[in-house]
Amino acid sequence: MSIDKIAAIFAVSMALSAPVWAADSARTRTRQIDALEYADARLEQNESGAGKPAQAQQVRQQRQTVQELLGRLEAGHRVDPADVEHALHEAERPF
Repeated sequence: MSIDKIAAIFAVSMALSAPVWAADSARTRTRQIDALEYADARLEQNESGAGKPAQAQQVRQQRQTVQELLGRLEAGHRVDPADVEHALHEAERPF
């Protein structure tokens, strides 16, 4: 097989795999947005139900982090998946 044929096969395979990768990336982004929106709603409820000012402040900080990640994702920016996982983990235990 000549180098031209190998290059052509490689180019075609890359062109065909790009839409698959992009679709996976879009699904991942959508799942992250959905999870962060759910966490934001839960944190909003927890903030209003926080009994002590220190607890309310902690929930506000967690919610701000979640909202910043949401804003970056919705704007199309890259977000480290570890940052999303950390924010979701923290939102599970607000106090």
